[in-house]
Amino acid sequence: MEEKGVATGSYSFARKLASSDVRTREKGMGLLVLWLACQQEVREDELKKIWKGLFYCVWHADKAPVQADLIDRLAAVLENLDLKLSVEFFKVFLSTMRREWGGIDRLRLDKFYLLLRQVLVRVFAVLQKHEWEDSTVEKFMNALLERALLVKDEFPALGINLHMTDIFLDELRKVQPLSSHTLGLMLEPFYSTIAASSDKSLLKRVRERVFNSLLEDAQGFISRKQESKLDDETFGAQVLSLPLVTRLFALASAASTPQANRKVLYEICDCFSKLEKLVAVAGVDISSLKAEQAFAVHRYDGNVGDGLRMASGKLQDKQKKSKAVGAHEDTEGLSKKKRKSQVLGKGGNPKKKTKKSKKQRKSAGNAKLLRQGLSHEGILEARTGGEAEVDGVVSDAVANVKKDDEGLIPLAVQQTGEEIRDSSLQKEEEERKEG
Repeated sequence: MEEKGVATGSYSFARKLASSDVRTREKGMGLLVLWLACQQEVREDELKKIWKGLFYCVWHADKAPVQADLIDRLAAVLENLDLKLSVEFFKVFLSTMRREWGGIDRLRLDKFYLLLRQVLVRVFAVLQKHEWEDSTVEKFMNALLERALLVKDEFPALGINLHMTDIFLDELRKVQPLSSHTLGLMLEPFYSTIAASSDKSLLKRVRERVFNSLLEDAQGFISRKQESKLDDETFGAQVLSLPLVTRLFALASAASTPQANRKVLYEICDCFSKLEKLVAVAGVDISSLKAEQAFAVHRYDGNVGDGLRMASGKLQDKQKKSKAVGAHEDTEGLSKKKRKSQVLGKGGNPKKKTKKSKKQRKSAGNAKLLRQGLSHEGILEARTGGEAEVDGVVSDAVANVKKDDEGLIPLAVQQTGEEIRDSSLQKEEEERKEG
């Protein structure tokens, strides 16, 4: 009786979800989410019925905003399920997509590409929620391999494999940091695919979008390391820590590997061997990179929620960037700050006029007279009554007076005014003594 009730329920869900009426579909979607959240285990044949209804629920959705909202809610179901049921839900999703893929017209293709991407994003979210446990990662990656990349069925669904290959690393980079061990586990489906797949299009896509992309990440990291550029990107460092050459060579030399796949594996292996030589020439310490990665992963661990850990990591990265910018402040900013400090007191407050008037008024007067067209000899006569001699240093300093952007008078002019005043006072005192 219980099994019959479950079967009747799944059939009811499928009918509601596949309805052409939007209200009926929305009602069915809401009931399905509540029902699945209460289940710990659902038979695969029941999940197939449910996913058939969900497929046509997306099929009937019109307009991009409506489609995006529906797909986001549908993919989010994965995160709210029990782990075992979540894995089964993902498996049946892949099987359903392969079965129905050949019937999708080009006008509806984009929204199903979006569905594939969002489900993959939610798979990564589930793995992150379970702290990237090896057994959990293996379950989901085996599902991707067995139900999509290397599945042997009669359905013309190459587009699913190509699209999953295209988006895999793009979405994986967004959930950093990962340990090198976890990254290696995440790449296992593509190791197996390039070693066993007979589809030339898929082999080419895996080579270009996965292994060549990893190679570019590693080369980019080495270039930035050589230029001593500050960089928060850790994915390239993780790639350098992977035993890619060993793994690829083992697959290429295996007796079960087809000749066409062996040739591709040796070519990729050769590229990564050259990368290892480049690492040695560049002097990049792999052991230190592994230590940095372990610290980065540890920073995101703990009892705090995933969202809080990510926010904390981003805040620390932002603080590091701000310190780096402060340490490498450009000379223009420093000179501006220095000029400002000449006329500002402690705490950034302007100096009182009584303290600077004796020095500043004379130098300001010099600049004012110079701007009015008076020669430096005339300035000296105006300040000393025609008795001071024109010193070479003084005349050069006055001749080079320029008003800066803030209207401040350079320190050289202030010193020149003091020297003129001191020399005139000294001469007056000598004349008084002689008299």
